[in-house]
Amino acid sequence: MLAGFVHLVASQVITRLLTFGLNIATARSLTPEAYGVAAVQFHLINTTILFLAREGFRRACLRIDQSTPHAARRTLRIAALTVPAGALLSAAVTALLLRSVGGDDSAYRTALVMQGAAAFLEILSEPLYILAAARLQFGLRVAVETAAMGTKGLLTLSLVRRPDYPPAIAFSWAQLAYAGITLLGYAAYFLPQLLRRAAAASKQPALAAATGAKQPAAAAVGSDGEILRLAGTFTLQAAEKLVLAEGSKMAVAAFQGSHDQGVYGLVSGLGSIVVRTLFQPFEEAAFVAFSKEQGQGGTAPAALRRQSRLLAVLVRCITLVGLVAAAFGPAYSQLALLLLYGRRWADTEAPLALGLYSQYLVLLAANGCLEAFVHSVANARQLAASNAWLVAFTAVHAGLSIAAVRTGGAARLIAADGVNMLLRIAYCLAFTGDRFSSVPGFRLRQLLPSGATVGALAVAAAVTGASRLLLLPGSSALAAAAARSGLSVSGLLPAAMQQQLAVQPFSVLAAAHMGIGAACLAGVAAVAARHERGILVEVRQLRRKGAKSA
Repeated sequence: MLAGFVHLVASQVITRLLTFGLNIATARSLTPEAYGVAAVQFHLINTTILFLAREGFRRACLRIDQSTPHAARRTLRIAALTVPAGALLSAAVTALLLRSVGGDDSAYRTALVMQGAAAFLEILSEPLYILAAARLQFGLRVAVETAAMGTKGLLTLSLVRRPDYPPAIAFSWAQLAYAGITLLGYAAYFLPQLLRRAAAASKQPALAAATGAKQPAAAAVGSDGEILRLAGTFTLQAAEKLVLAEGSKMAVAAFQGSHDQGVYGLVSGLGSIVVRTLFQPFEEAAFVAFSKEQGQGGTAPAALRRQSRLLAVLVRCITLVGLVAAAFGPAYSQLALLLLYGRRWADTEAPLALGLYSQYLVLLAANGCLEAFVHSVANARQLAASNAWLVAFTAVHAGLSIAAVRTGGAARLIAADGVNMLLRIAYCLAFTGDRFSSVPGFRLRQLLPSGATVGALAVAAAVTGASRLLLLPGSSALAAAAARSGLSVSGLLPAAMQQQLAVQPFSVLAAAHMGIGAACLAGVAAVAARHERGILVEVRQLRRKGAKSA
């Protein structure tokens, strides 16, 4: 599992580093209004179609034991159902959106059709993607995703820089290219293998008839019917999670203008770099690991002890990463936007929203790993109960999101997302506590980093916040509020220091602020290395175990 996670992280790091620079150049070339079309509207189209068509089948097929006879054939047979589901969803979503758009915007209507076609083209590769995921072929996914994302980013940048070229069409061509490269990559790898196996399999019935050998029968547990029922349950969960995960963007698209859509899209896109680079592959690897543990031991006492140990290690690791983002993000959000995207974006609500999103990341980190555990070990009754709770959380989140966009901007939307995530974490913790109630010595506190590490992070957050307030007061909402009240933050400093800071260029002050942050980060790392040593020991043991079982 650990080796697979490393491959997934490598994939995401390579891909994000490649596309991050391209996305920065693209955003600097566009107004917030134009950027919001792709970051919010087109994102929702693709996410809705793809998530509903494939997420349930992805999770269900991962429960097929790939060591059993004809496992690949079963996986592909069930995963192939994503294709008709994707076709229906692509057609329905595209038709619905075309009816809601005025006929005078021909470029946008054309872009909608292209987005629907791109979603269906990507769905065609889904059965092969699921087979690769079930076989833990992480290297293949690294290569395909890197090629697809790189092509998409390069094509987007080249098209949006063309004079008078509609940005919506540019983004749509890039999405089509991404889907096409994805399909070609998986097809080029798998089709020759599958054709050879099909030819070999066609000879087996005759050989079996000649020798009198019996073909292996499918076991009742893990049969196609059971996998399909699981896929249905997971698809229902996917619909609920879609509203929970994208409800804020839906509210922004429905109730706010294109400028606010662009600001929220930029902030969520920057925040999702951490989510997709680290959290998402971590969640995928955790789901695979827990599914295998469940298949090997179920609820036997020894299996529960292994599961509780694995869960504690994974949640503590990923929560620590989220806490680092929460501690340092608010103090550096405005400076990052100014340096990367320019004054056009830094003077919007984006810095405040990005600072809040960095704190929201710790909730995303914990919830992703906990939900991966719940969904991988829960039985049918427990999954049904989980769905019922998700419906309730969806209703709460929808109400909060609508209220947030009508009374404020992106910052309040992120706060609504945080409430939703806290509710989901609470449910997962209740499930976890109940499942491991018989495990001696297990406590939910084991899922969190040590108190010393959390304390070091709190000190770092206070120091970097004070540094921002004193060195770069123009980037601080607190300093701006004080100025509106007739107060001056610089008045807290001695007169001589005020004079020295007043004559320093921005580059010097920014460098000093970043230096303070680097020193604080080094201090946090030193404390964590000492007090989180148990995590490192556990990770090494898991790695050795994975190497032996490989």
